[in-house]
Amino acid sequence: MVILAGIGVVALAAWLGWGNWQRNGRRGKVALLEVIRFVAVAMLTFTLLRPEFVRRIQRTEPPKVAILRDASGSMQTRDVVSTNNIITRTAWIDSQNKRAFWKPLEAGSEVLVGAFAAPPDLTVTNTLGQAREIGTDLSSALGSVLKQQRNLKAVLLLTDGDWNLGPSPVGIATRYRDGGIPVYSVVTGRDETIPDLAMEEVAAPAYGLFGEQIAIPYTVQSHLPRDVAT
Repeated sequence: MVILAGIGVVALAAWLGWGNWQRNGRRGKVALLEVIRFVAVAMLTFTLLRPEFVRRIQRTEPPKVAILRDASGSMQTRDVVSTNNIITRTAWIDSQNKRAFWKPLEAGSEVLVGAFAAPPDLTVTNTLGQAREIGTDLSSALGSVLKQQRNLKAVLLLTDGDWNLGPSPVGIATRYRDGGIPVYSVVTGRDETIPDLAMEEVAAPAYGLFGEQIAIPYTVQSHLPRDVAT
């Protein structure tokens, strides 16, 4: 119905242009103006019809679901209550992996299980190529999966949520949203900070002179429930 209305508008514009050209003595300038007017009406009608180019892509490989497990140092914190014991965050995730909770997903998808943010092996003498910085880089982990897997359906993050390395995950999360790929997260660990002392900042000088004292300012944050005199 809409296409017929568009054809009718274009035909009406052509008929009016032809009649106007006839009434003005079939002059060349009038013909040029009527042709321009007809082309403008035709292009406007074509635009209002919102034409679309549809290309159907048939994928032969099944969609993929990536399960990423956080292997950073913060996952060794013992603050997860399991039955009557307090275990580490890594131990809790390992217990979930042993249950193979992703089995129902394998019915219609290919499940990929992997770890990220693993600290470098300090026992290896040749450390060439290992990560120089230790921390949790969520942006790089999500970015590498998005780059390597073409038919990605969803991503599940098993982490404590402590992002402390690399760029902000907001940028890569926006790319996932634009691609229609959901990212789910299962967060482990306590909601509040565990009672402990944390060294927040150390400003060490770049160089020092032999025999001279060096002042190294630092900041220690207390998360203890009471004040401690030192």
